[in-house]
Amino acid sequence: MQDFDIQVTEDPQSADVEIIKQGSREYNRDYLPDINMRNLAVFLRDGKGKVLGEIVGVTRWTTLYIEDVWLTKEVRGQGWGTKLMESAERHALRMGCTFVELGTFDFQARPFYENLGYVVVDTKRDSPPGRESYWMRKALTTK
Repeated sequence: MQDFDIQVTEDPQSADVEIIKQGSREYNRDYLPDINMRNLAVFLRDGKGKVLGEIVGVTRWTTLYIEDVWLTKEVRGQGWGTKLMESAERHALRMGCTFVELGTFDFQARPFYENLGYVVVDTKRDSPPGRESYWMRKALTTK
């Protein structure tokens, strides 16, 4: 048997992580179409440029994965969340996306997303302990 060493770390070096990512991309290239990975951010700013809300996501293949949605307390409940989501969806369509996916917790915005046409495709109980998390998806249309 060869002399190998298994190492476990909670602080991997970025160069080591990049080796893993590059190796995975090279392997997957034979089986999957180009990942078409691009960032997307949508901001709500006041007249002075202060950020009052945002959506941050990334596209992979034909799906926009929304990583974060946030609004300051002062603008919540005024329709700005819907306007930000609609802007992100329209731009995702222009980027070639046909789906949007996101995660939310039971104490966050599941009803908000459902009102926008998102459906729960996965539920995790006790993740984190005592809570539920939901993975939601929406098919984009050009109408």
